[in-house]
Amino acid sequence: MRLSTAAFFLLSPVFALAQGSNGLSEATESTARPVARVYAETAYTLQIAKSLRKDETKDVCVMSGGSGFILQDNGSNYLVTAAHVVLGSTTKGTIIKDGKEKSYTLGETASLTQTKTRIRVGTLSLVPERLLVDPAADVAIMTLADADLRTLNLLSFGMHRARLRPEIQVRVWGFPSTVLPQFTDSPRVSAVEDDFFVLNQPIDSGFSGGPVLDAAGELIGSVVRTTEKQTRCVTTRAILRAVASFAATAKPYHD
Repeated sequence: MRLSTAAFFLLSPVFALAQGSNGLSEATESTARPVARVYAETAYTLQIAKSLRKDETKDVCVMSGGSGFILQDNGSNYLVTAAHVVLGSTTKGTIIKDGKEKSYTLGETASLTQTKTRIRVGTLSLVPERLLVDPAADVAIMTLADADLRTLNLLSFGMHRARLRPEIQVRVWGFPSTVLPQFTDSPRVSAVEDDFFVLNQPIDSGFSGGPVLDAAGELIGSVVRTTEKQTRCVTTRAILRAVASFAATAKPYHD
């Protein structure tokens, strides 16, 4: 069996943790970090329908952000995040027309054509070398230059190998609108289904792509979507399947 490790930590002496008023804990000081911020700036051409007054074409830019972690597999390092973080998707929005806000819904009152996307990692805006996106699993895998990996300086932890069961408590790391990574350890697994599992409470959108750990600090999956009452995550099995296909299917990344 081939073993994999991912960049993360359970209890490391290089971290100091502070409890915030929002119930999240934050890494306040470190020589290494558990997760990296991942974000995409996507340019679109927006076609507004007549129902909003008249046809109008407008260039818009959508920023999407989340979290990512390093997965080490067979001697190679991969940065893992959610596909929707790097694809830059949106369904609703507003434009300003004659000083008034007009709402649109894609597919109903507007159409959106993607023209360009810039993907960056970390505070130094590191650029990926190669990229693989699996929209069905909502997983994106990318590689970075060795020097950029050293700059990120992420820690390692083991993979959860046992069968995933409901009711286990987990810890989730990410960037919910903060400079430093934060974690929450209150969610529990409420359901397990094929390549996905569900947590029993919502998590801020900045956790998208962030790793989910069991009580032993081992990786069990990654956050892909949250609703008002729960959070959907993809399992390590699906992530490793994407990693296994990376060499054959990943493409060089260019802005």
